[in-house]
Amino acid sequence: RHLQFDTHYLQARRYEKGGDFRATLPEARKALDYGPFDAQAFLLLAKGHQAAGQFQEARADLLKGLRYHPHSIQLLGDLGNCYAFLDSLDRAEQLFRNVLEIFPGYYRMYNNLGGVYQKRGEIDKAIETYAAVLKRDPKYIDAYSNLGLALLSANRADEAIQAYRRALEVAPEDAVLHHNLGDAYYHKGQSEPAALPLALAEYERFLKLWKGARQYREAARERILEIRKSSFGGME
Repeated sequence: RHLQFDTHYLQARRYEKGGDFRATLPEARKALDYGPFDAQAFLLLAKGHQAAGQFQEARADLLKGLRYHPHSIQLLGDLGNCYAFLDSLDRAEQLFRNVLEIFPGYYRMYNNLGGVYQKRGEIDKAIETYAAVLKRDPKYIDAYSNLGLALLSANRADEAIQAYRRALEVAPEDAVLHHNLGDAYYHKGQSEPAALPLALAEYERFLKLWKGARQYREAARERILEIRKSSFGGME
């Protein structure tokens, strides 16, 4: 049974690494039909449901997995993410803190805590939390992205720009970072029009790199058209 589990589990991992979560889901389910041998199989199952927007189902997968693997920091952390998405922020925070009790050195969980603070509107607390993560891991791209978003929401565009620039030093071909940097320049451009051409360049870079959903490409093109037509940048 364990060998049969491994056959489907490894296939699920292969699909997950390729970003094909639709295929990950049935393979993870088949693996678990042979037994709850590995907590990661429950995590893969949950990721498949999350990719489909089925967060209630993902939560059920994770809760079931925790019955067999109650100290899995991956399952606890992902369950916290589900609760955060479902706006059960107190429950999410408690789960993230449970992870840190089990593994105090798992500092990336602080990034998730920052997300809870940000959703609550505790922006200064979120910024402090993301900054603390980056002191421990200056190459953690997700923390840079979240820090930039939090700084923008606090109308601190210059600091957000610096955060995204530092992130791009680590991952220069990351399309999302270029888009977010474009947003930061655009935000700054509302009061300082000279920043708008810089926003335009970042959105164009995003379009060259982006391989994902079409709606994000279309939104970037609309922003580019807006900037080009804007009298602010003198680019009509």
